[in-house]
Amino acid sequence: MEIQDIAKFLINPLLYVFLGSILLIFIKKQRLKLAILLTAYFYLISIPLTGYVFSKGWKTSDTFNPNKVYEAVVVLAGVSDSYWHLKRDGLPYIPHDFFVADERTDRILAGIYFVKSGNAKFLLIGDAVFKKYKQGMYKTYDEGICVKKLAIEMGLRENQIKI
Repeated sequence: MEIQDIAKFLINPLLYVFLGSILLIFIKKQRLKLAILLTAYFYLISIPLTGYVFSKGWKTSDTFNPNKVYEAVVVLAGVSDSYWHLKRDGLPYIPHDFFVADERTDRILAGIYFVKSGNAKFLLIGDAVFKKYKQGMYKTYDEGICVKKLAIEMGLRENQIKI
């Protein structure tokens, strides 16, 4: 879990509305004050200006320097569609190292680009082995092998790739 995920959870207005509703149940003396406060809070959170202010506050600037050669590009696992492979396991016309793209594939493509363009020396790939239990056996999909094959096919040398 990244800090960005925690921040998204904490700025969710429904979380505070829920907590405020629970407080209203237990605090009988302050019900009117809390109801007005929650209404004002919910209004402020729901207007577009608040979202704009929060998004500007959480934005980080790009630190990439094109004049510097970095030691490595690190791409974490989860860049291909593992469920696609696990559903089709055993089909003879689908190779075991076939790369299937999904919405996170741009991370590996960017990593390959940075190494190919000379901005980094190595591509470090996170490896994940996905398993699915089917008919008394575990079916596995090793993402690192597929990503390595893709990187080689896109022009990287094998010694530039580390899983």
